[in-house]
Amino acid sequence: MNETIVSPNPSVSPDSALSYGSGLFPTKGLDFRSGRPEVVVVGGRDRFPVVGMAFDDARIKQILCVGWGSQGPAQAQNLRDTLKDIGRPDIKVCVGLRPDSRSIPKAIAAGFDQADGALGDPYHLASKSDLVICLVSDGGMVDIHKELFKALKPGAIVGFSHGFFAGYLKSIGQELSSDHDFIMVAPKGMGPSVRKLYLQGFDTNGAGINCSVAVQARSPERFQLVQDVANAWSVGIGAPITFGTTFLNEVTSDLFGERSMLLGGLWGMSEALFGYFSDVYGKNMDSVFELASSGITGTITDALSKHGILPFYLSLAQGQRARFMRGYEQAYSAFREVMTSIYADVRSFREIGKVIEATKRLSEQPMSNIEAGSLMWQHARTRGLYGKRVPITDDLAFAAGVYVSGIMAQLHTLLANGHNVSEVVNESFIEAVDSLTPYMDARGVAYMVDNCSTTARLGTRLWGPVFRDRLSRALRGPRPTIEEMIRIKDSLFDGSLHRDIQLCMDQRPPVRISIPLEGK
Repeated sequence: MNETIVSPNPSVSPDSALSYGSGLFPTKGLDFRSGRPEVVVVGGRDRFPVVGMAFDDARIKQILCVGWGSQGPAQAQNLRDTLKDIGRPDIKVCVGLRPDSRSIPKAIAAGFDQADGALGDPYHLASKSDLVICLVSDGGMVDIHKELFKALKPGAIVGFSHGFFAGYLKSIGQELSSDHDFIMVAPKGMGPSVRKLYLQGFDTNGAGINCSVAVQARSPERFQLVQDVANAWSVGIGAPITFGTTFLNEVTSDLFGERSMLLGGLWGMSEALFGYFSDVYGKNMDSVFELASSGITGTITDALSKHGILPFYLSLAQGQRARFMRGYEQAYSAFREVMTSIYADVRSFREIGKVIEATKRLSEQPMSNIEAGSLMWQHARTRGLYGKRVPITDDLAFAAGVYVSGIMAQLHTLLANGHNVSEVVNESFIEAVDSLTPYMDARGVAYMVDNCSTTARLGTRLWGPVFRDRLSRALRGPRPTIEEMIRIKDSLFDGSLHRDIQLCMDQRPPVRISIPLEGK
């Protein structure tokens, strides 16, 4: 699916995932075996002076970050601190918030002052800014984009941290305007982690969150210039590695991933396993929960993050391998079946349409609280079962096999649809085991489902129950046929893919992603 970014003139936007590079920042090649080789940009605190050079080349003197949600505080503060660190106070970072925004006191506390123009009305600041980074919610961007784009300074570069808006335009038969350059920098982790790892970078060079980048320049001659503005933004917020994608590939892999094993699939799987192990352990709900959820988000996730998928399997005792494989065989086809449906809905933009329509109904039909309505998650909260580590037993090995089958099914679905290896592995595996799943281990899967973005919450509520019901049937159903078991086992023992996973793991920051636990 070698698709260019949304553009009326495809020659303006080469396949950035293949041609991705830099005229200023150092790059390195990744020789992936299961896909085409890729080039990535290398960041780190020692590259910060180049950030200023890239902004100078594009004549950027003011950067506006619109919104103060998950990514807003991290990216605005990181860019401001990077420019301060390299002695470039002449490049100003501002925050745009509505006059009635409840986030204004938080932005002021973070050092953005209304008196010196670093905090103010987004439309007024947009008229004076050379780079406008849109960090409002997906639905919020749909609501304000016409007024915001009307206010833009002529020739301004417009940035996003998600491909959702480009996907939304595509879904209604429109495209990103050719009057401006558009870039995307999408961190592969939550906003609070983007900030925490950036601060750790003061002590450990290269600490940060890897990012994917997409570029649409308004002319071929500007492509490299605009690409390096995107690189500067990515490196400036702390990304040690920046890899290329397209707007549409990013929104597809992102929405697909959060509806699958990043959130929806994990939630549905946990509830299916809870029901399955309840048949064995009866009323011993603590043990059942350890097998269905906390053992996966804790012990198994730790091992996968440290070793990778195939090395983890090979580290198990012989009997545990057999139980792991039984879980893998029982669940893989069910995961792949549901994921095929999700991918089709996301790639056709039907899922984006569902999100927009459901968002409009939220004032009259608010989403219910998953944790409050479930005995499983209420019990875990009451008993304090989150954040614990348990030994790997035969039953936990079975549950691990189920979980890994979901991860592998997600990897295979994206690769089969032409996504680049760096994007697939980072979105489907590394972001899960290094960022989101550890967060859910500390606070709970249901808590995350109840407190993630509106787009993700709507998707998980739609697809989580589908995973739960389909897996519940699969876990209690007959074993696959011999032919099916051979095919399913082959899907696990794909040596080229596991080498590529390890290569992506080698590009991770030198410190583990810190988990924001305030208010636990």
